[in-house]
Amino acid sequence: MTLKKSCIGVFQQGKVEIIANDQGNSQNTVSDADRLKTLLKTAKVFLGNNVNDAVITVPAYLNESQREATKNAGAISGLNVLRVIKEPAAVAHSYAFNMVASGERNIVIVDMSAKALSSYVFVVKDLDVSVKSDLTKLNEGGDELTTILSNKIMEGLHQKYHNRWFGSDTYQQIRRECERAVKSLCRLDETTIYVNRITENDDLYMTVDLKYFNSMIESMRKRFIEFVNLSMSDAKMDKRQIHDVMFVGEFSHLPKLRSTLSDIFFGKELNKSINPDEAVAHGAAIIATIISGDKSEAALLPPDIDPLSLSEETAKDNNLFGRFALSRIPPAPRGVTKIEVTFDIDANGILNFSATDKSTGKHNKITITNDRRRVSEDEIVRMVNQARKIRIAAKESLLSYIHHVKHSIEDEK
Repeated sequence: MTLKKSCIGVFQQGKVEIIANDQGNSQNTVSDADRLKTLLKTAKVFLGNNVNDAVITVPAYLNESQREATKNAGAISGLNVLRVIKEPAAVAHSYAFNMVASGERNIVIVDMSAKALSSYVFVVKDLDVSVKSDLTKLNEGGDELTTILSNKIMEGLHQKYHNRWFGSDTYQQIRRECERAVKSLCRLDETTIYVNRITENDDLYMTVDLKYFNSMIESMRKRFIEFVNLSMSDAKMDKRQIHDVMFVGEFSHLPKLRSTLSDIFFGKELNKSINPDEAVAHGAAIIATIISGDKSEAALLPPDIDPLSLSEETAKDNNLFGRFALSRIPPAPRGVTKIEVTFDIDANGILNFSATDKSTGKHNKITITNDRRRVSEDEIVRMVNQARKIRIAAKESLLSYIHHVKHSIEDEK
């Protein structure tokens, strides 16, 4: 199941079925747990029995602590979380499942969510998936499209009303309308924006069509092209070697960006074998089936994708995972000493870091665990019990209220 779009993929009778859900998105542990409970109820009704195990997918840009919080939310909701996996890996496995026995294929998956733009290059052969490039850029997703449109509208209002000051409430109303408009333009040729009483005497009412919107996002479209090309360079692969290109995510339906992505790969038609709105849940269901079923195939699961650039250097804006010393290295001129550094991430996202002095063979390593500043098992149990008490109290309060109303009606009679 995926929290990003709050839908569930269920693998049964040899195929994946998608259970849609209209719950919103959040990165708060308690609200995620509540939403997972709702999803579980939906799955129970659909399947006719309880759901105990699940694979949960999260956006690729989430850091390790956010991912751990999602796993804790699963525990609080009563789930045995088999794995928390990044969405691109789920999409890749969904593709691999559909293309079994098709030989080795090179694929590009571009994901545009509200928060970020991501581009990934995979090599797929049967259910074996290897990552050749994984790039994610924050603030280049749907929220940026909303910002471009809302800024354009505010610019026009300032010109019309001679730089009049508009309050934050008015701006937030306009931004909400712009967000809705951008989502509408993913599927419609035009949409309207309406905000009541932006001044004492005027309402804001305007029509936005795709031609006008496309002219606004031209600079973002150019950055889109540069970013996808960068991912191909990172993969050290020629674009002519790519067999299939997939565009997924909430804003992947924008016609201009779809045609742009096709043009990047010389007019190649985008792969539509999987619904882009369901590809993540589809892949999660397949991964869950392999993990809980055929253990021999579990080893073929795509490795999870780390959203951060890993480095041993000191720089700004780093996340410190851990530290250790490689000591007693003989003195040598600068540039002579050679240290071999290895980063290794296993299937569960555990990071192992090692360093070896090539001249002496001295070696040291560290495993980065997820217990630092995390929710402990005792805290999870406490939160589960607290959630149970809240449900019981809410039920008792509702029954008491019904009882009170019932007696009030009877007294009036």
